[in-house]
Amino acid sequence: MNYYDETDDESKATTGFRASMDLFMGIVYVLISGFCLLRPGYMKQFGNLSDSFIYIICGLFLLYGVFRVYRGWQNFAKAFLNKRNRGRK
Repeated sequence: MNYYDETDDESKATTGFRASMDLFMGIVYVLISGFCLLRPGYMKQFGNLSDSFIYIICGLFLLYGVFRVYRGWQNFAKAFLNKRNRGRK
């Protein structure tokens, strides 16, 4: 069974939900890590963390957030946008 089959509404709904969750959570990761990169002093209240450790962790979260946004957009495009253009060749 094709995962992106047009006749299977459940898989289309599941794909859309996963894509939207990837987009939403990716944006959350990017926003939180961006805030913490701009204000590293805010993170020091959670423990005795060095600035380099804060920058490394926030940089990793930023990269992961960008990856989640990219993966969500690709899944969204594969599930919904490409189907509209299949008949237009």
